[in-house]
Amino acid sequence: MYEKFSVAICMCLQDEGTFQLKASARAMLSRLGSRHAAELSWRGMWAMVAVKGGRGGSQPLAEARSASKDFSSWGAPVLIKVDIPLATAQGNSLETLSFV
Repeated sequence: MYEKFSVAICMCLQDEGTFQLKASARAMLSRLGSRHAAELSWRGMWAMVAVKGGRGGSQPLAEARSASKDFSSWGAPVLIKVDIPLATAQGNSLETLSFV
């Protein structure tokens, strides 16, 4: 179970999202737990789900990356699946939130 006031963050890039991705944005992705923020490149595919907040800081739950093989092709699709148990502020269990 995650800490009170945690936030689930789901992020992805498809085709081209790196031209405007500055070093400060890559650093933020790394602070959220990304292992691939520095490697994101032209026409690559990338997805990540993380939990931010609480006393534990940021916790990456899943991340996938696929690079393009050359300048004229795209990376292969990526797929991640994450189940996050939910709870009320009082700690009572709720359903599970799934990202696919």
